[in-house]
Amino acid sequence: MGVWARYPLAVAPAMGHNFYFAFVVAGPVASGGFGCSWQVTLGANCVAGLAFLALSLLGLRERLIEAIPPSLQHAIAAGIGFFLALVGFEWGGLIRAAPGTLVALGGTLLTAALLARRSRGAILVGTLATAVVAVLAGLVRWEGLVARPPSLAPTFGRLDVVGALTPISSRRCSSRGNAPPSTNRRARSDRCTSS
Repeated sequence: MGVWARYPLAVAPAMGHNFYFAFVVAGPVASGGFGCSWQVTLGANCVAGLAFLALSLLGLRERLIEAIPPSLQHAIAAGIGFFLALVGFEWGGLIRAAPGTLVALGGTLLTAALLARRSRGAILVGTLATAVVAVLAGLVRWEGLVARPPSLAPTFGRLDVVGALTPISSRRCSSRGNAPPSTNRRARSDRCTSS
């Protein structure tokens, strides 16, 4: 898409949506999540994707976007951006102690400096330089340029659409790691019934 439009942007549709499902819907109840299984979460993501596709095909998506005031559109984009930045900082080790923190910070500063100098390919150069330093420092294991994709067998077709359409208050928590700890069952009784 970026090559065709000659506009080098990374397109990541609904990444905020995916993070919401991963950290809130499937997140542990102890940390404020709903504690749903990944199968139910995947089913809900599929239902949301189908609804988005239907809205787009019917031309309603544009009408919905136009109905939202511009200030709220910018606020939503900024909120999603801050959330993704927070998750990225946590996973990149900038918020918690991790061996790769200085490498990641150095890569970010290099990219920012190249962007400030209006260097072509600044993001690509910063990303590649960070990757090379991480490999040389032993923080990342080199797997080669081309590799077989992982198997889809463990997850393919395992989404639970019926479970996604079932209200959370009437769903029983799974006993396979998604059930809340006993200390939190009473506090979260509105979300899950005790098993």
